[in-house]
Amino acid sequence: MQLKPPSEFVQPRLDIQDGDIITILDEGEYRSLPQDPSREVLTFKVKTPSGDTKKLSMNATSQARLMKLWGMDSKKWVGKKVRVEIVKQQVFDKTKDVMYLFPPEQTMEEPEAEEIPDDYPNEDEDIEKEDIEEDDGPPPGAEL
Repeated sequence: MQLKPPSEFVQPRLDIQDGDIITILDEGEYRSLPQDPSREVLTFKVKTPSGDTKKLSMNATSQARLMKLWGMDSKKWVGKKVRVEIVKQQVFDKTKDVMYLFPPEQTMEEPEAEEIPDDYPNEDEDIEKEDIEEDDGPPPGAEL
């Protein structure tokens, strides 16, 4: 069997569990997606609960929440702790675990539409190919 090397990206339910606290280690950087070079995602280095340093591509919902809380300058986010909530969602026709970030004391709730800046791109969670789980097919009772 050919073994895969560990990913440089956070793997939900492997590196991080629902409710875990992680620390943002840098101001982040935009990177193009291999699947769509015209699309960029904001990727941060984070410290996982085990102490490992991994990359995490933040979805637009989490970005909007943290911008509202800590401002538009991500340099001010360095050293901040965030709590991870993991939910199953459809991403590019695949069901995968999606991570949403919150300040540790906040409960999971979607921000109101007016909280997201109008000019902010509507991006999904990190979509590294290695992060996408295999689809088990349609949910029970779904029409084909």
